[in-house]
Amino acid sequence: MICPKCGTEYNGNFCPKGCNSPYVKKGKQKLGFAIAFTIISIVVFIVSFIISLIISAAISPENDVIIVDTPIEWILLLAPFAVLFIVLGIGTYLGNKKFPKENHLDSPNCNIKSQSENRNDKYENFSIAMSADIPEMISNDEYLAIRNKEIEVLEDRYDLNSAEGIKSIPNVIRDTNSNGIGSCTGDIDYYLRSKSHQHEEAGNIELAILCLQKSNAIRKNAIKSNCSKGYRKTDYYSLVRLLARNGYIKEAEKEKHEIDVLFGDSESDTFINWPKVAAERLLKSAQMLDTDLVRMSVHRCACSECAKYQGRVFSITGNDTRFPKIPDEFYKYGGIHKGCGHSFFPFIYGVNNSDLDDILSTQNIINKEYTKNIIAYSNRPFVDDRPQEDINEANRLNEEQRIKDKKLKEGYEHVIEEEAIRGINKRNYKWLEKNLPELCPQSYSGYMRMKKANTKNFQKIAAEAKQYGIDLNDNDIRHVSVPPLSY
Repeated sequence: MICPKCGTEYNGNFCPKGCNSPYVKKGKQKLGFAIAFTIISIVVFIVSFIISLIISAAISPENDVIIVDTPIEWILLLAPFAVLFIVLGIGTYLGNKKFPKENHLDSPNCNIKSQSENRNDKYENFSIAMSADIPEMISNDEYLAIRNKEIEVLEDRYDLNSAEGIKSIPNVIRDTNSNGIGSCTGDIDYYLRSKSHQHEEAGNIELAILCLQKSNAIRKNAIKSNCSKGYRKTDYYSLVRLLARNGYIKEAEKEKHEIDVLFGDSESDTFINWPKVAAERLLKSAQMLDTDLVRMSVHRCACSECAKYQGRVFSITGNDTRFPKIPDEFYKYGGIHKGCGHSFFPFIYGVNNSDLDDILSTQNIINKEYTKNIIAYSNRPFVDDRPQEDINEANRLNEEQRIKDKKLKEGYEHVIEEEAIRGINKRNYKWLEKNLPELCPQSYSGYMRMKKANTKNFQKIAAEAKQYGIDLNDNDIRHVSVPPLSY
């Protein structure tokens, strides 16, 4: 330990330079009192026992042998022990009254806490920090007021209506909303996407493109700083869709390629460089809480490999032999395998809830011998020991997710073509609104249903539009002509 008053290192309980000498003196006085009262208790017991023997001998019918066979003789035999307990009780009471329970750790001169106390304090402070700012539920009107304030702040801070103003925005995230944890609605990258839609609807396509380019740039910079907010790949694709929708096919293909390279197999920017990020975050949080232990999350749809590990407590260094060492795969994948969706978080034995009920409600295992406590659970053999029906259910859920992921990736492959055609149809509909309002359907969705069904009304509209040089049936994106971008 290190004395905070004089800086002296020492191994005992008290500073050798006497910083906590009043507590040392009280400790010696208390020890002396305990020894003295112990001696008194022994003397009282011996005297009581001798008196008991004398009385027993006097009332015994035989002088040479004392026989305990009557209630009075039993009382005389046990009386010395009762006297001893009474004296010890009095001594304890007087000792606690004379020397109230104090600890040198409470000394103003030497305020040192044990490692376990520091760990618990850190855990408590960490928990408070994570929960102290959780806002109460607010009404829709209150939420809209917050959003309007955020927009007002961002509009005042940045010029979002000119190319120069948008380009000058720094590639960093600045939170303006303090009414919540992790709120993104007050971030400039979030608002730029809304602003892009406004510019597109107003026909300012270049400004709309610049807004999304800046938003993506800010988020890419956040990835480099390991502070991404979990935006999905499809969010970054908003720029690709905007470019394709407005006829800028080559530019859309270029942006799509860059995003695909950045994300790789990941669907969220949180998992880009995930092994490094996961390891750094876990080690940092474990260090904050002064613990060597971590626990793996539990998923109902875990694959057979993750099922061997999930829910267990691991030792980061392997020094805590009560638990197995964290798998090497964690540092390689940030989980158990590539694309693993599990996470690890700090665990403090004796402080965290080590009850297995929450784990076993998701990860049921066959051998109940390993459900006694978290140590037994964590040290069971590394096999998929779930009941077969649970394994089948997990496989079913994983297959459903695999099909969804496959459809999503197939959609990525055709996103430019589909969005380009959508842009053609949008422009044709707007042309009809302006030039043939008497024939134009009331809504874009109604126009598209009419076109897909090739109704007589659509054929009539298409024939009329063709007289103006507009072919409503031409969806070939190669025929789209757009002005070059000036930026």
